[in-house]
Amino acid sequence: MISREDVKKIATLARITVSDTEADTYAGDAEEILSFVVQVGGTSSPHEGDAHMLLTNVMREDGVPHEEAAYTKDILDNAPKTENDYIVVRKVITKE
Repeated sequence: MISREDVKKIATLARITVSDTEADTYAGDAEEILSFVVQVGGTSSPHEGDAHMLLTNVMREDGVPHEEAAYTKDILDNAPKTENDYIVVRKVITKE
């Protein structure tokens, strides 16, 4: 269960101020959200496997997805202005 203190710790990390009433509300909301995530994930308990389910890597394997520079010509052909295989853009310098 997510407690008021848990919400207060998260609020402190986020550098926001949360009243006790808001912390209670957010704790209840977070508990409902986690219960829904568990329901979608198919686990039987709101605390069973939460960490594993939320930390599963869904990214593709590392590797070369296509031949190097396979699309360079297509990209350069679609750019408004090019020079020596580079896209020419306006120089932007800001002074703060």
